[in-house]
Amino acid sequence: MRNEEEDEIREVIELINSSIDNNTLILVEGVTDLRALQEAGINAKIFTLFDFYKWMDSEQHGKAFRVIAMLDLDREGESTLRKLKNKYSNIVNFDELPRKKLRMTNRYKKGLRTIYQLFNVSNKGNEYV
Repeated sequence: MRNEEEDEIREVIELINSSIDNNTLILVEGVTDLRALQEAGINAKIFTLFDFYKWMDSEQHGKAFRVIAMLDLDREGESTLRKLKNKYSNIVNFDELPRKKLRMTNRYKKGLRTIYQLFNVSNKGNEYV
Protein backbone atom coordinates (compact mmCIF):
# COMPACT_ATOMS: atom_id res chain seq x y z
CA MET A 1 0.00 0.00 0.00
CA ARG A 2 2.87 2.37 0.81
CA ASN A 3 4.26 2.22 -2.74
CA GLU A 4 0.84 2.92 -4.24
CA GLU A 5 0.46 5.97 -1.99
CA GLU A 6 3.91 7.23 -2.97
CA ASP A 7 3.16 6.65 -6.66
CA GLU A 8 -0.03 8.70 -6.39
CA ILE A 9 1.84 11.61 -4.81
CA ARG A 10 4.66 11.25 -7.35
CA GLU A 11 2.06 11.61 -10.14
CA VAL A 12 0.78 14.86 -8.61
CA ILE A 13 4.37 16.14 -8.34
CA GLU A 14 5.02 15.27 -11.99
CA LEU A 15 1.76 16.98 -13.00
CA ILE A 16 2.80 20.15 -11.19
CA ASN A 17 6.40 20.16 -12.43
CA SER A 18 5.33 19.54 -16.03
CA SER A 19 2.88 22.45 -16.00
CA ILE A 20 5.20 25.12 -14.59
CA ASP A 21 6.17 28.08 -16.75
CA ASN A 22 7.36 31.67 -16.19
CA ASN A 23 3.81 32.88 -15.50
CA THR A 24 3.00 30.23 -12.89
CA LEU A 25 3.53 30.05 -9.16
CA ILE A 26 2.41 27.70 -6.43
CA LEU A 27 0.48 28.96 -3.43
CA VAL A 28 0.60 27.25 -0.01
CA GLU A 29 -0.68 28.24 3.41
CA GLY A 30 2.59 28.37 5.33
CA VAL A 31 6.30 27.65 5.54
CA THR A 32 5.80 24.01 6.58
CA ASP A 33 3.80 23.35 3.40
CA LEU A 34 6.40 25.18 1.33
CA ARG A 35 9.18 23.00 2.72
CA ALA A 36 7.16 19.81 2.24
CA LEU A 37 6.66 20.60 -1.45
CA GLN A 38 10.31 21.52 -1.94
CA GLU A 39 11.46 18.32 -0.22
CA ALA A 40 9.03 16.30 -2.33
CA GLY A 41 10.69 17.64 -5.48
CA ILE A 42 8.47 20.51 -6.64
CA ASN A 43 10.57 22.74 -8.90
CA ALA A 44 8.68 26.01 -8.96
CA LYS A 45 8.34 29.39 -7.33
CA ILE A 46 6.31 28.76 -4.16
CA PHE A 47 4.60 31.52 -2.21
CA THR A 48 3.06 31.31 1.25
CA LEU A 49 -0.25 33.12 1.68
CA PHE A 50 1.52 35.90 3.59
CA ASP A 51 4.06 36.46 0.82
CA PHE A 52 1.39 36.21 -1.87
CA TYR A 53 -0.77 38.92 -0.28
CA LYS A 54 2.29 41.13 0.19
CA TRP A 55 3.33 40.59 -3.43
CA MET A 56 -0.18 41.28 -4.77
CA ASP A 57 -0.42 44.48 -2.72
CA SER A 58 2.92 45.68 -4.08
CA GLU A 59 1.63 45.35 -7.66
CA GLN A 60 4.99 43.96 -8.82
CA HIS A 61 3.29 41.06 -10.57
CA GLY A 62 2.37 43.04 -13.69
CA LYS A 63 0.29 40.96 -16.10
CA ALA A 64 -2.12 38.11 -15.48
CA PHE A 65 -0.64 34.87 -14.23
CA ARG A 66 -1.53 31.36 -13.11
CA VAL A 67 -1.53 30.08 -9.52
CA ILE A 68 -1.49 26.40 -8.69
CA ALA A 69 -3.48 26.45 -5.47
CA MET A 70 -1.97 23.95 -3.05
CA LEU A 71 -3.91 24.99 0.02
CA ASP A 72 -4.94 22.39 2.58
CA LEU A 73 -7.90 20.22 1.62
CA ASP A 74 -9.90 21.15 4.70
CA ARG A 75 -12.65 23.70 5.35
CA GLU A 76 -10.21 26.49 6.07
CA GLY A 77 -8.27 25.82 2.87
CA GLU A 78 -11.48 25.77 0.83
CA SER A 79 -12.68 29.00 2.42
CA THR A 80 -9.35 30.72 1.79
CA LEU A 81 -9.35 29.63 -1.84
CA ARG A 82 -12.88 30.98 -2.35
CA LYS A 83 -11.83 34.35 -0.89
CA LEU A 84 -8.74 34.46 -3.11
CA LYS A 85 -10.80 33.72 -6.20
CA ASN A 86 -13.30 36.44 -5.32
CA LYS A 87 -10.55 39.00 -4.75
CA TYR A 88 -8.08 38.18 -7.54
CA SER A 89 -9.96 36.36 -10.31
CA ASN A 90 -9.52 39.36 -12.63
CA ILE A 91 -5.73 38.85 -12.77
CA VAL A 92 -5.14 35.32 -11.47
CA ASN A 93 -6.09 32.05 -13.12
CA PHE A 94 -6.37 29.54 -10.26
CA ASP A 95 -5.41 26.00 -11.30
CA GLU A 96 -7.02 23.42 -9.01
CA LEU A 97 -6.25 20.24 -10.95
CA PRO A 98 -3.48 19.08 -8.56
CA ARG A 99 -5.90 19.58 -5.62
CA LYS A 100 -8.50 17.48 -7.40
CA LYS A 101 -5.90 14.76 -8.02
CA LEU A 102 -4.93 14.81 -4.32
CA ARG A 103 -8.56 14.18 -3.37
CA MET A 104 -8.39 10.90 -5.27
CA THR A 105 -5.33 9.58 -3.41
CA ASN A 106 -5.31 6.93 -0.72
CA ARG A 107 -3.71 9.39 1.68
CA TYR A 108 -6.70 11.72 1.32
CA LYS A 109 -9.08 8.78 1.75
CA LYS A 110 -7.26 7.95 4.99
CA GLY A 111 -8.13 11.39 6.34
CA LEU A 112 -4.95 13.32 5.60
CA ARG A 113 -5.91 16.87 4.62
CA THR A 114 -2.91 19.17 4.97
CA ILE A 115 -0.34 19.64 2.24
CA TYR A 116 2.36 18.74 4.76
CA GLN A 117 0.65 15.43 5.60
CA LEU A 118 -0.04 14.56 1.97
CA PHE A 119 3.45 15.34 0.69
CA ASN A 120 5.46 14.24 3.71
CA VAL A 121 8.54 12.43 2.45
CA SER A 122 9.68 9.27 4.22
CA ASN A 123 12.03 9.50 7.21
CA LYS A 124 14.92 8.59 4.94
CA GLY A 125 14.67 12.02 3.34
CA ASN A 126 14.25 10.65 -0.18
CA GLU A 127 12.56 12.79 -2.79
CA TYR A 128 9.54 11.44 -4.63
CA VAL A 129 11.02 12.13 -8.03
